[in-house]
Amino acid sequence: MSREANIREPESVGPGPIKDDDPPIGGMRAMSTMMEADPPIAPSVDNRPLLNELRSTLRLAVPVVASELGWMLMAVVDTWMVSHLGPEAVGAAGLGGMLFFVGSVFGFGLLMGLDPMVSQAFGAGDRMSCRRSLWQGLYVSAILTPPAMAGIWAIVPLMGPWGIQPKVAALTGPYLNTICWSIGPLYAYISLRHYLQAHGRTAAMLWALFLGNLLNWLGNWLLIDGRFGLPAMGLQGSAWSTLVARFFMPLVLAVDVWRIIPHSGRFGPIDPWDWSRVKKLVRVGTPTGIQFSLEVGVFGLAAAWVGQLEASALAAHQIVMNYASTTFMVPMGIASASSVRVGQAIGRRDPSGARRAGWTGLGLGTTFMALAAVTFAVAPRWLVGQFSTDTSVLQVGVALMYLAAVFQLFDGVQVTCSGVLRGAGETRLPMLGNLLAHWLIGLPIAYVLGIRLKWGAVGVWVGLTAGLIAVAFTLLEVWRRKSHAMEQIEPLG
Repeated sequence: MSREANIREPESVGPGPIKDDDPPIGGMRAMSTMMEADPPIAPSVDNRPLLNELRSTLRLAVPVVASELGWMLMAVVDTWMVSHLGPEAVGAAGLGGMLFFVGSVFGFGLLMGLDPMVSQAFGAGDRMSCRRSLWQGLYVSAILTPPAMAGIWAIVPLMGPWGIQPKVAALTGPYLNTICWSIGPLYAYISLRHYLQAHGRTAAMLWALFLGNLLNWLGNWLLIDGRFGLPAMGLQGSAWSTLVARFFMPLVLAVDVWRIIPHSGRFGPIDPWDWSRVKKLVRVGTPTGIQFSLEVGVFGLAAAWVGQLEASALAAHQIVMNYASTTFMVPMGIASASSVRVGQAIGRRDPSGARRAGWTGLGLGTTFMALAAVTFAVAPRWLVGQFSTDTSVLQVGVALMYLAAVFQLFDGVQVTCSGVLRGAGETRLPMLGNLLAHWLIGLPIAYVLGIRLKWGAVGVWVGLTAGLIAVAFTLLEVWRRKSHAMEQIEPLG
């Protein structure tokens, strides 16, 4: 154990104690207080029954899930607002958003290494360690931004050789060049968000996404067609709206962080560069960044294979993937909340509490995805029909919805397992599990059935389902073994 973990600075030498029940922004005190989790300040043994753990996990998970859905809503608003500009604008907005995510997803995953670092320190009652980790996350965010932007800008000239329609490529380039400047603010948002999540403070996240979506909608309305004397910028107006909203959201979180962050030390609330802590963040977060990149690569390659088929197959693929991506946001939010709960329990040296938090999260994620699976299986034609009434699209879409129903359960297990393992500081095995299951099992099956044997989109999705089943069982076994050895896990510090 490091010397820093044993010798702790006082929580605050500022004007009065730090209160965790303060709302993140002025007003709405009662609502904000209801949204905050019960933060275990001092080390203690948590002997609460399973029902109380379930309540605490839900209290943290519900606003986190709402935040994940809020991210999707921003993209939906952009697509809806530019739809009257024509299919090329809609295609450019979707393609630009996808390429932006591909270029930035590694950084998002790496910064998730803050989850166990901050939550474990918080569980141990070490607020100064939480603060130091936050500042190192912000410094790493600044370092990650230039290469991520350069990688995205390098994609723009390649759209022509990739076969992207010239009209779509001509719109996508400027759109992508504009929203690319939002990578830095988004990385900062991720760092601030993980700090607040570990403290059980989630109201500011909801405010940030609510106000950010409102600002994005207003900017779209003003700039796309030009209102109140503003220029009509078309798709570029939507890009500028998104950029402004993404700069605004981390500022909302920063207000709440500033209210609770310990103000002490030579630099006040600001910490200098700390090589040991940065190396710890990179060591814990890099496997998650690689894991996210691998997952994006798998589904991106699958979409490219389906794109080689008839247009109806691609349309059906996109429709069903939209449903699957939406339901996925719920266990993903539960995974983030469970990561915090596991990390807090490990920080206060409560192995039984960590086990209880992990299995509770798995139960919640699995239960929701089981309900989603039933919905997909019971009403596949109605769900697909909300997007298309074309007979061929419906035929393929219904078959894909049945496959999506099968993998919902396993998708929920694998993402929740990744979250609880991250809370325990284990990120390397989930990365290896995803690599082996998706790339050595799922993709080969998808290629052989979908392309070589000409099963089409159904064959590709059979492969994706096989990969998800394999990774779910792998990570479930990893968590089972980790939970039995919980007493041996040392907090990251």
